Amino acid sequence: MLSNSRLLTALATLGCDKRPEVRQVSLDTLFASLYLHGPKLSPGLWNIVFKGVLIPLISDLRQLETAAASVDVGPVKCCRVALCQVVGIFGQFYDAIGFLPELLFCLGACMTTESNSGLACAAATTLENLLVSHGLKFPENVWGLIADEVRHVVSQIQPTWLLSGAPTSSTSDDVAPSEELLSPMAQFRSANFDPPGPPSVISMYPSVMQCLQFDLNAVPRNHLTATTDGIRPTSGYPSTTHLLVLLTLQSLLGNVLTARLKGPLALSPGHAASLLGALKESYAFCRQVNDRLDVRTTCTRAGWMYPLDKPAAMSSSMLPQELNGKWEYLRVSLNLTTVTTPISPDEQFRSKSYVPVIVDILKELTAMPPAEVL
Repeated sequence: MLSNSRLLTALATLGCDKRPEVRQVSLDTLFASLYLHGPKLSPGLWNIVFKGVLIPLISDLRQLETAAASVDVGPVKCCRVALCQVVGIFGQFYDAIGFLPELLFCLGACMTTESNSGLACAAATTLENLLVSHGLKFPENVWGLIADEVRHVVSQIQPTWLLSGAPTSSTSDDVAPSEELLSPMAQFRSANFDPPGPPSVISMYPSVMQCLQFDLNAVPRNHLTATTDGIRPTSGYPSTTHLLVLLTLQSLLGNVLTARLKGPLALSPGHAASLLGALKESYAFCRQVNDRLDVRTTCTRAGWMYPLDKPAAMSSSMLPQELNGKWEYLRVSLNLTTVTTPISPDEQFRSKSYVPVIVDILKELTAMPPAEVL
């Protein structure tokens, strides 16, 4: 066991070599060996392989990718392939490996702190493939941990700080935003959206602040101190990487919840409702941002260009996230209406026993004179 572990460690070390050709060959050999000899490995050795070799390998490749991103695109490709291969091995040999929270947290870290949008979205896509393809292997307690982590990531990547200084309800203490601050579509709404949840305390996540280059020392302008520019968001603007990850996570939520309706996933009704609520909150928040023309205009002036293929005259918005979130929510809701509850054998037997009684009643009714029936 010790010699096997040392061999895999050596291959993983070569997998982080600065020479792209050495890195690629080493990673191919490492994963091919694990797929070939995986059925022979014991649960204890699998635990050592993942915690001591594979998960640290992903972190090392991410650092190498960040350092060489401006020179070579090789590390980006290798890290993405390594991430997909590690999760694929975990799903294929899950029965021998067991659940590893470290791998789930590694994927969550890639989605929230990774600056490369391709790798961050690859982490979300890989997690989606794992849940849809191998979700039947996970027990209910594992699904609970996965659901909590996915919901946490969804709430963490949403830039709720955008509306932290803006009024959200018409109360005696708050002043509702005037119509000229709202987009034309929002003016048709009869009431303002309530916030999907309390604004995220972004200061709790220093790595996210560093990645997005936020400066929270500046006090945002609110509806009491704003001038003609209207209500301004906190300094900075939403991360394009986080918005792309949000699109992928919305599809993940829709596919997982739909798969639960079609197959016997051990995802409990409570956690399923929690994921559906997270999906609804994601597009509701995007709708709030899209309705606030002043916030979008301010972010656009600050340098926020999203989506990249929008017309030049249009302010940046979260329209793709709003539409995708609504589509996935509607897809899940429609599938909920078509689900039929299976009837147990006892219920089927009882229902069949009523047939002779109904037949006798109908015979007596047909034998009665029409006047008595009326």
